[in-house]
Amino acid sequence: MAVVKPLFINSDNNLQEMTDAQVLLHKQKAIYQYSLDPSALLTVVSNSGANMAAITDTRLKSGVSVVSVSADPSASTSAPSATTDVSFDKINFAYDTSSGQTEDNDNRAFPIYRNSDGDIRAMSLSDMKDTFLHPAIDLMVVADASADDSNVAGTYRIHTASSLTDFTEVSGANTAIFTDTTSTGFAAGSIGTAGSTQTGSSSSVQSFFLLRRNGTDVDTNSIKLAQINSDGDIQEYSDGGTELLGNWLKFTAGQSGDGYKITYAIGASVSGTQRGSSILNKQLGSTVTSTTLVNADDYRAQQFPSGSATTTNTYLFKINKA
Repeated sequence: MAVVKPLFINSDNNLQEMTDAQVLLHKQKAIYQYSLDPSALLTVVSNSGANMAAITDTRLKSGVSVVSVSADPSASTSAPSATTDVSFDKINFAYDTSSGQTEDNDNRAFPIYRNSDGDIRAMSLSDMKDTFLHPAIDLMVVADASADDSNVAGTYRIHTASSLTDFTEVSGANTAIFTDTTSTGFAAGSIGTAGSTQTGSSSSVQSFFLLRRNGTDVDTNSIKLAQINSDGDIQEYSDGGTELLGNWLKFTAGQSGDGYKITYAIGASVSGTQRGSSILNKQLGSTVTSTTLVNADDYRAQQFPSGSATTTNTYLFKINKA
């Protein structure tokens, strides 16, 4: 139940302890295997109704109209405050729990190491977790917001375009998970009776997309993990231990009961490490007053949203362990 030094058979056909750098390569190999078939899965739905939290695009309507029978009522108008709201809940989160793993009950399945007495032993499941699995999850999860390297393969980020080097857009159809809009299309000639508002129309500011990091394979052929076979002899895993570590990492990310299950959250206040772009909801930051004369005793005025877009809400997409 500790971090141990795995053994490999070197070019002289002797058992040799791995360096930290060599152990890291096996963690990265496991991450690559995970990226080919992740167990913490996000998908994008074309319409609303996904199970992750909804985030809302808001754009301003006009202020309420003011009417006078004798003079321009502009001085009595009020600034826009009501909004047209569009909810986006397009990200679905699920775990693939089909990867069922069992402990090494005959002390043969897991890689070997040399204990403090100099005896060669197979790792326990706890040793596997401490040496390979939990550190690999940390590499995938704890990296900062800008970390787009191969150590985060199989995990997700938000981006302001549907393409990014080394990433795959999740929906497969360039479906945005959020589109920020502002208001346009207000007209003085459309100012209505007293107390009415204009909805206007939407003008797209920025779309945001969900991407998944592609894996980058690493070469561990010269440092293949070794095990004790059914005859009690020491031999290399035929694939160097790749399948074993990959399957166990997939199991850990999707089913860990000791705090290493990968999870995701989206919202204005969520815990974890931010991945990718902040999702910004913007509204026009100033107003303009328009007037119209319907007839000799029907003067109308109304304030419309105008100016530059300013951020009113910021939503974050984060990864965490649970």
